[in-house]
Amino acid sequence: MKLIVRAAAVLLLALPAAPMLAQTSGKAAAIQVDETFLVGRWTDDGDCSDAVEFDADGTFIASNGGSGDWSLRGNALTISGSATMTMRILPVDHDTILVVGTDGAAGRSTRCALDDDDDDSGPPPLRIA
Repeated sequence: MKLIVRAAAVLLLALPAAPMLAQTSGKAAAIQVDETFLVGRWTDDGDCSDAVEFDADGTFIASNGGSGDWSLRGNALTISGSATMTMRILPVDHDTILVVGTDGAAGRSTRCALDDDDDDSGPPPLRIA
């Protein structure tokens, strides 16, 4: 249960749903939420070293190693590990989503850039003058 709750916690912030939902009108109508849209790494605090990665094969892994399966039906995201949770995904733009739990609590998540792995262990990039 803790593993799946951790993955959901990365996506959910305990914020009031109404003000955030009001911000989704306009741009969001043009964005289609599908599996392709959701694939990638998402964070709720801007720290991409603490993100959940949704893979195209329908699996996810959290930064703490928790993992499981995910599926999307319309805007309903279901994540399953030791427990199953379903939440609504509402796009704000191509890199921002609102995640609304069944209790109405909503949070904002942002997509991590493809090269934003926060891994500084390798050598610095070669700079040519």
